[in-house]
Amino acid sequence: MRTVAKVEQIDENSLRIVPTDQWLRRASHDAHLMAALASYQLWKNHNNGSPVEVIVTDTNNNIYIRTVDTDNGPVVEFPSEQPKG
Repeated sequence: MRTVAKVEQIDENSLRIVPTDQWLRRASHDAHLMAALASYQLWKNHNNGSPVEVIVTDTNNNIYIRTVDTDNGPVVEFPSEQPKG
């Protein structure tokens, strides 16, 4: 099963990941979170430790999971608890 339909660089430090509808429906919330955190860490490493933001959307482009660096470290937000796909 494919997990990602599209990845877009929004700006220098921000990445948008659009998962496949199938993966959003069949994988667990924990799997979604682990993939979002792994993507955040990869993006952070790619940017040499600079502050970054990774947004995982649902198939309608609504923000599902957002991981962003703050002065106190990374913060994970779930603006929409259930993906809409």
